[in-house]
Amino acid sequence: QWIKNGKALSGEIYRQLTQISAGYYTVKTTDSNGCSAWSDSFQVIAEYFNIYPNPTLDVLHIEAGFGQSVDVSYYLVDMLGRVILNFDDGNHKGIYSKDLNLVLYASAMYILKVKAGDIVYTEKIIKN
Repeated sequence: QWIKNGKALSGEIYRQLTQISAGYYTVKTTDSNGCSAWSDSFQVIAEYFNIYPNPTLDVLHIEAGFGQSVDVSYYLVDMLGRVILNFDDGNHKGIYSKDLNLVLYASAMYILKVKAGDIVYTEKIIKN
């Protein structure tokens, strides 16, 4: 049984949730002998998160939907671990959209890290 913000989610009794939105989740599992265990609580702040196109030639688009207000920042790291782009984008709630212009950067593989509140989304980016 899935629990969101302390309340059981009706019909959500399988391994994967069919609907997910921002909030705090736990899950209670029960085996065939009736023994139960609870998961640790985890927080979902983004209802969706997309980075595209990947690979990219010049512009990388970041899109997310935040169910609560979060501070958003991002940085791009090269394969030597050097931070080559770092930006604090302020506080956001709802639909978030940002275009990163990578035209001045060399064709290579990079790591993009987007921090939203206490959660960090990490994506390998290929710049052609």
